[in-house]
Amino acid sequence: MNDSGKATFSGDQTVEIPDPVPEIASGFRVGEYEVTGTLGQGAMGTVYLARDNTGHEVALKMYREGLGNSTLMGERFRREAEATKMLRRHPYILTVYTSGREGLYHYMAMEKIENSRTLKDLMDVGLPAKQAIHTTIKLATALQYAHEHGVVHRDVKPDNVLVDEFGEPLLADFGVADLQDWPDFTAVGALTGTPMYMAPEQARSEAATPQSDVYALGVVLYQAITGDLPYDLPAGYNTTDVLDAVKLQKLVRPRKRSASVSRDLDYVLMRALAANPADRYPNARGFARDLESIYDGRPLARLYNSPFGMMGRFIRRHKALFVTIGLLCAAAAAGYAFMESRVTRVGEQQLLHLAWQRNAELSISERSTGPAPVRTTMQAGFNEYIAGRFDNAAEHYRYAAACSMFEGNQHNSMIAHLEEARCRQMIGTVTGLERAEQLYSRILEQPKASPAVASQALFEMVVLHLQQNDPESAAAWFEKNRLLVEDTPLLRLLPSVLDGTPEAFTTQLAGLPVSQQNDAWMAQALRPGLPADQRAMAVRYVLEFTSREHDWPSPLARKMAKHR
Repeated sequence: MNDSGKATFSGDQTVEIPDPVPEIASGFRVGEYEVTGTLGQGAMGTVYLARDNTGHEVALKMYREGLGNSTLMGERFRREAEATKMLRRHPYILTVYTSGREGLYHYMAMEKIENSRTLKDLMDVGLPAKQAIHTTIKLATALQYAHEHGVVHRDVKPDNVLVDEFGEPLLADFGVADLQDWPDFTAVGALTGTPMYMAPEQARSEAATPQSDVYALGVVLYQAITGDLPYDLPAGYNTTDVLDAVKLQKLVRPRKRSASVSRDLDYVLMRALAANPADRYPNARGFARDLESIYDGRPLARLYNSPFGMMGRFIRRHKALFVTIGLLCAAAAAGYAFMESRVTRVGEQQLLHLAWQRNAELSISERSTGPAPVRTTMQAGFNEYIAGRFDNAAEHYRYAAACSMFEGNQHNSMIAHLEEARCRQMIGTVTGLERAEQLYSRILEQPKASPAVASQALFEMVVLHLQQNDPESAAAWFEKNRLLVEDTPLLRLLPSVLDGTPEAFTTQLAGLPVSQQNDAWMAQALRPGLPADQRAMAVRYVLEFTSREHDWPSPLARKMAKHR
């Protein structure tokens, strides 16, 4: 054999011998990455520790063509890379920085998780029920984000959830995900997913939907809470037994597995595990909302198990039978809607009257030189606010807004709305955040709101959406309303937070008054993709630039620091 990679035999016959495929070891390079070690072995390739040209460490998953690997595995690898890159902005989905191919090697560079474990590892040693519910809420928001971007995971299970060094879950392994506008690579009649966590429609080889992911997440939570699967399975069961139980819905109620399961949690799990997708939660957000109520200790509405709730589910299952009845009831429904609007208007007037009466009673207790009714209620709200009783403070501000509206003082009403919105953010529930968004919208839609209040409301609306990890909505609200409010240095800084660079933020920050730099640092602390150390530094600056500890957004920064 000569140096050119050719072998010469008798008769001057020359045969090309291909260069050997290089072995992957420390120092091996692919794309811009250099392998420095091995992290583990996955179902679709080995995961290596690597660093890029800047020295940044990543987890590098690699898959090599050939060596008995099927084209189906290659398609799964590519699908996982593309799906995860689409969703990398969500905090509870594993970040994939880039992917590519070089020669026979396909690779994707992912976020490196220090001391990573899987959710299964935690469940094996015992996961407290409250922690399991909190983790499931976060995973449900991740699934909702994926579904809104046209991705159905199809294989949600504890092994596919990583847990980082801060205890935060990260949804991973989108190798069998169903992507919108991508062809389905699954053969007709083939199963997709893991039998123990499959929805009944998947076990029947039917198409998976977002409700299928909700079902699988319900199985994960059921198992984390009770330590067992939700099915009545024989001793020594096999995969066929599991599939039969899933298809025939041989469910065991969670309360039968564990007496510590509350009735509300029992209901939520059974609804998530309903055999008919139409009877499950319509989306992962609804599942998360009910779990959040349980986590916060708030009871669920008992309408779920009322005769009317049962009748509604029966009608949904037999929708075709009720079309004629629905047409006959249309006129009655219209009449009902009219009466409901009348009742709503009467209710609003009663609220205004109650607000006036409440503030009048408060003012009587003051001296004749004491504050006016609105000011009295605003002061009461402020006292509850600085005491950390945000529920009570929100109600005081709500009454103050209603009383101001009754007096025709739109300016004071908008200020009370702004204060109530801040209290709702501190309460932090889904309902509270939705109420905060409504209040900010009301301020922006009110032509009599002062320019300063309207501009601050827009800024805090953007921060609210960043707080909910929804930068797209934050940017949309900003673009929609920025021309309708007074242009301020604080609003001019927002583009550097939404889609700019840290350097652009620093430049804009220099032009802000010191009194507004705490707001600016709060927005920066919620910036998508900001490294943890820079996020912690931004929170610290919020507290440093706030003159009094109860001034906004200092309470929000303290809450954020506590939870991180």
